Amino acid sequence: MGNKNSIKKGEKINENIQKHTEEETKHKELKSEEEEFIKLERISIIINNNLYDVTDFVDIHPGGKSIIMKYKDRDATKLFFKTFKHGYEAQELLKTFLVKENVNIIKENIKENIKENKENATPWMYRTRGESKITKLFTMEDNYNFHKLLGLSCLLSFIYRFFLAFNNNFLRNNDDYEPFSYNYISLLTIILHFLLNSSSFIFYVPRERINTKPMIWQEFRLHNLLFVGRSCLIMLINWIIKYYEFSNNHTVLIRIIIIYATLYLADFITENYREKNKESTTRTMPYWEDCTEFRQKIHKIFYTFSQFEATLSCFSKELMPPYIIMLPIQLSSLLMTLVRKGIISSKKWHNLYAFSLMVPIFVYYNHHKFLNQIFPISIIATYLRFNNIPKYTIWTYIIVGVLFENYVYNFIIN
Repeated sequence: MGNKNSIKKGEKINENIQKHTEEETKHKELKSEEEEFIKLERISIIINNNLYDVTDFVDIHPGGKSIIMKYKDRDATKLFFKTFKHGYEAQELLKTFLVKENVNIIKENIKENIKENKENATPWMYRTRGESKITKLFTMEDNYNFHKLLGLSCLLSFIYRFFLAFNNNFLRNNDDYEPFSYNYISLLTIILHFLLNSSSFIFYVPRERINTKPMIWQEFRLHNLLFVGRSCLIMLINWIIKYYEFSNNHTVLIRIIIIYATLYLADFITENYREKNKESTTRTMPYWEDCTEFRQKIHKIFYTFSQFEATLSCFSKELMPPYIIMLPIQLSSLLMTLVRKGIISSKKWHNLYAFSLMVPIFVYYNHHKFLNQIFPISIIATYLRFNNIPKYTIWTYIIVGVLFENYVYNFIIN
């Protein structure tokens, strides 16, 4: 009996040793797999016990790279759902980065899973063609670079027209000079600028606004298309009138309809696409960390002033005023893309955007209509807006004044 008990005890000890050895080997293999994963320099996060490889997404993450790096190889469930409250679209996008489910239970073969998913970890719309600052701008969404070519064409057009305008202002000092000819090239320019904003819809942008940096979201993109469309429509009306020599007497009524329609459509877009009611497209634009409240207030006042100035340009019967206000509208989207890809900072965005808003002032600094009408009206309207006067009320006052000038005052003078 004693020998049998000894044999059984020995067998049990051997089983325990073997089991311990197997567990130790498994642990070493798992550790080796994890070390291999780290060597791959892949960036992963865990959300709801699922492993996601977000390596190719971190540089274009709308909320910035740093927040993902902070949670690299860690559980970011609370951060994803409770802190930032990512919506449906973000959750659907996250699924495309999935490498392994139930990682707390199944951890073997991590390296193989990462390698298998490396190509498909980033959705096609976020894949870039390189790591340099320039190649980051070329994504697989715009396979034939149609949007990029349109952007380059519009940029060259801006440079050319502004050169003509500045050359006139500083050398000729001619109030009536128009850097546009009423030909088919000018018509093509109008079409190109509208196509640039229209083609931006091939790119994925989040529905919710990112509150850390100025980056494109759906409401902003729709507003940009709306206001560029307004400028293009006004330019088209002016081109048709001049090209076909139509009467310009009553077009002010058409311009008023366009202004009110734009205001209404902007509110419609906001109502259907804005997630937080307290937000404003420009007033709540994120600023850089050490930006003072006074500096923020100056920016906000100037942005509001520029919005009124831009809308007042709709009353112009020339091509240049509605054309020139498209620069800050279209440039803002490009600058936001550069912020998202980590090429420029939030501070540079605000400085460059503010400078682009000053361009119309530089171009028309000596224009009698700008100095006598647009500039003072924009200042008064900005003051009223910051004193919580509704924009529709302000524009009603302005339009009453415009109608008085066009019909009553001109009738008396003539």
